[in-house]
Amino acid sequence: MKKVLFISLLIFVVTSINAQQIDKNELKQLKTFLFQISHSNKTNAQIIGIKDLNNPSSWQGVEWSNGHLKSIMWRGLSIEGELNLSNMVYLQNVDLSRNKLTKINVSGCSNL
Repeated sequence: MKKVLFISLLIFVVTSINAQQIDKNELKQLKTFLFQISHSNKTNAQIIGIKDLNNPSSWQGVEWSNGHLKSIMWRGLSIEGELNLSNMVYLQNVDLSRNKLTKINVSGCSNL
């Protein structure tokens, strides 16, 4: 029984170590946008339906690949403000149409 428990614990630790590590700069840029408050007094995160800002892999409309932002699909949600996606070189797809964004910075997004 102890061997089974030890092996299970070992597998869990190895899996946790190999879990996807999100790029800290990309995460910070997205969180800055998600914390912005709209005219409806809700944050963009609330409007999108993001409940756990500390779990980016669960964010609706966002796809990560090898720790980098690959895709954002936040179409028609009435999110507002300025979104800085600069230097996200792995970003390939973005759909932010039908929102109320005032500025989007995509400089340095060479794969977009």
